[in-house]
Amino acid sequence: MYRQVVGVPAWDGQIWGSNMTTQNTAQPRYRAVKDGILSGIRSGKLKPGDRVPSEYELVAKYSIARMTANRALKELDSEGFLKRIAGSGTFVSEGGSYSQPLAAINIRDEIERRGGKYSVQILHLGAEEHDDFPELPEGTRVFHSVILHMDGHLPLQLEDRLVNPEIAPDYLDQDFRKITPGDYLLSVALVQKA
Repeated sequence: MYRQVVGVPAWDGQIWGSNMTTQNTAQPRYRAVKDGILSGIRSGKLKPGDRVPSEYELVAKYSIARMTANRALKELDSEGFLKRIAGSGTFVSEGGSYSQPLAAINIRDEIERRGGKYSVQILHLGAEEHDDFPELPEGTRVFHSVILHMDGHLPLQLEDRLVNPEIAPDYLDQDFRKITPGDYLLSVALVQKA
């Protein structure tokens, strides 16, 4: 499940504002480190190529465990926001715009990773007219799916999706009991388009 963290302080030359030494029980500390660095990247105060604090600097400055700092930097590296170079440091990646990062999470994998049993109910699958795509002429037919993702019999996510047929012309031909709509769309289009 994707969750957006709201209320991360703006970049002020530090990873967090001065209140970071107080533990936030609603959020793991590594997540607060990640969010602070992402805030600096998104605001433009950390630019591609800029060095970010090392694990040891984060440990000393914010009284966190080295493992906590390592996890935050490692996750940001694997997500493409940072580039870690052995012996040189950690730098903001040259990967492009960071204003709207997008994480694509497979609901089936998420449920199974937690030890659950993924199941799905397809409530609607068809083509209909919609005016929700400004790049398409008014009245264009688009694909519409309503799918309930469950852990066993427990509903977890109701997915109501409109799909531009130009991006995924075979969308309606897929068996969404075997592949999630998100996985199918990512296999035929870039994340930004899907």
